[in-house]
Amino acid sequence: MADGQYVQLLRLRLGVPCVMPPAQWRCNCASHGGPRHSAYVESAVERAAEANQDDHQQQAASFATDPCHGLYCKRRWKRVMRRHDSIRDSLARTLELGLFKDVRATVEPRVPNPQTGADLRRGDIKVHQGGTTWILDIGVVCPGTQRYVDQGSQTTPGRAAEAYAAIKAAKYADQPNFVPFIVETGGYINRRAHLFLDTLRGSQGSRPAADSRTQGYFRGPSPQDVALRGVMQALVRIQAYMLADIVVAIPAVDLAIEAVV
Repeated sequence: MADGQYVQLLRLRLGVPCVMPPAQWRCNCASHGGPRHSAYVESAVERAAEANQDDHQQQAASFATDPCHGLYCKRRWKRVMRRHDSIRDSLARTLELGLFKDVRATVEPRVPNPQTGADLRRGDIKVHQGGTTWILDIGVVCPGTQRYVDQGSQTTPGRAAEAYAAIKAAKYADQPNFVPFIVETGGYINRRAHLFLDTLRGSQGSRPAADSRTQGYFRGPSPQDVALRGVMQALVRIQAYMLADIVVAIPAVDLAIEAVV
């Protein structure tokens, strides 16, 4: 990881704005309309970025009021998609490793309408175990945006993830085994996603009791831990790049860096 990316990772972790002073920084995305490609690409971008769509502004975003703007800027939609797809692919790979018994995972499945049999919707991962099939839809949401702050995300961990999970669940209400897998930019993952991984693990039976001499310290991570660790690694790598790059792309001086130098 490059130095600039690591600095942004630490700033995000510690709640420090990506630039200082943020009041002097405005994004250059106001006149950008997002992707101009095929309908499929536009649909994919919309799914990847819909959690924060209402937070895109007609005027240039100010980092003073929107310090996490670099994590969902519409001008940088390719990075938003890359983050979403990296999390999806990491989770799908882990599910296919054999850590969860008899699990098969398919990326980008079509989601049929139970009444008509046809649907233009796509899930992110279809998971099959035994006689049960689940449809997962991945989402990334920023709790620092005004919409979620107004809902209490600044004081309640997971408020943004759970709110967006409810939106996803309503969208796929006709799917009996639908799982919204929502990741906050700070790392929180919604409860339904955790329960889903526990369900996959639970079909393998309970874990053996720990040896009294080791107290279980050397049993290694559970399959759920491995899956979540992969998701977090994908999230961290992409977001460090997203914040480091937007700081370079906007012509202004980061006085915090200048003071150190």
